[in-house]
Amino acid sequence: MQSIKELIKENDNLKKEIVQLIEENKSLWFLLDELKASNIKNFHNEFQDVLDSRIEKIKKMVVTKPGEA
Repeated sequence: MQSIKELIKENDNLKKEIVQLIEENKSLWFLLDELKASNIKNFHNEFQDVLDSRIEKIKKMVVTKPGEA
């Protein structure tokens, strides 16, 4: 059986470990959020809009008679 001193020491060590694990957990969630935000799939609509507008400009240039462009 452990003495009270040993139990208190173990409890203190476990508290420190819990604090470390909580910080690691927060850090990992932050990293996950950052990865999700930077995922190229999240910008599909914006890229599509830019691509569509560029295609429209090119179409206008091709359809326009020389000298009117």
